[in-house]
Amino acid sequence: MSKRSMWLMMAGACGFAFAAGFVAAPSHQPDEQAMMEAMAKATTVGEHHKALEPLIGRWEGVVKIWMGPDSEPQEFKGKIEREWALDGRFIFEHVTAAMPDGSPFKGLGIIGYNTVENVYESVWLENQSTYMSFMSGKMDAEKHTMSFKGQILDPVSGKRNTNRDSMDMSNPKRHVSVGYTKAPDGKEFKCFEGVMEKLD
Repeated sequence: MSKRSMWLMMAGACGFAFAAGFVAAPSHQPDEQAMMEAMAKATTVGEHHKALEPLIGRWEGVVKIWMGPDSEPQEFKGKIEREWALDGRFIFEHVTAAMPDGSPFKGLGIIGYNTVENVYESVWLENQSTYMSFMSGKMDAEKHTMSFKGQILDPVSGKRNTNRDSMDMSNPKRHVSVGYTKAPDGKEFKCFEGVMEKLD
């Protein structure tokens, strides 16, 4: 990374932080070499990003959703299209489905690897809500599984629940995702299951 690029990035980041009201006087000023190394780490695509490659492509399958621990699952078919974005730093996924009542479902996900904090991250948005969901996690390279956890907003209670989910990618042509949330009594229950087959 050139010095000019580094300073442009820092100026942009500082300007954004200032506008948001988050600027505070640093306790110390790192030397230029340390700043260059930190910025290089923050912008470099590495093995953790490449480990996301099995997600790329077009997928379709069946999704099941449980509204409560004792409820019957709602089942519907869905499609996912995933592609690399921003020079291989993130994956954008577009999800479409027809809900059990026939209404269209659309979702947008962003998945990436945070090289500063050494953690996988995901952001989720959909046309069935007005809020974003954020999760962080890790990958087990030997088992070919990803696991995420986050504080997800429950629109009924208005509070956030600790949700967790995992994706089994051991079969490159068939991925299985399972999600869990908590009931009002605090007990965890399975709320999501998706089995997706790769089209190409």
